[in-house]
Amino acid sequence: MKQFSPQLIRNALGLILVMATSYNQALTTFIPRGQGEDTARRLVGWQRRLYKCFDENYTAHTSTFAYTRSFDTNCIAQKLFSTNRLTFAGSQSPTRTTRDIIADYFGLPTDFHGTLAIKPRIENIIIDIDFYWGLDDIAQGFYLRVNTPITHTRWTLG
Repeated sequence: MKQFSPQLIRNALGLILVMATSYNQALTTFIPRGQGEDTARRLVGWQRRLYKCFDENYTAHTSTFAYTRSFDTNCIAQKLFSTNRLTFAGSQSPTRTTRDIIADYFGLPTDFHGTLAIKPRIENIIIDIDFYWGLDDIAQGFYLRVNTPITHTRWTLG
């Protein structure tokens, strides 16, 4: 049985990686994450009030207000649609190309031709309430932590 050398395998994988990254297609990766998940908010300002080994029963609480908004609309559009403009053309439109979306499927006339500009934006208003109760008097290292993010979010395509 013939075996491939590690150098040949490394070169082949490197070539595949270069080809895959240079191919221009949509790179949609959607990883859902709650708006209340923010490590900086979890760590800054109140860590010294938690995990007090010499106190048996203590509490700490915090409330944070945050506003977030996406700014790079072109990047989001490229990731979702491979472009920031979608062209719709009817099946009988003389200017229709193979890259156009057929307008007939959306209830538009067969001779329709139009372009939709996409400028997606995501806005979040967050009130993050966090509560910590150290219960070392019950058992060493025992605690209760409650995190309650209250969120209003708005997603638009522009």
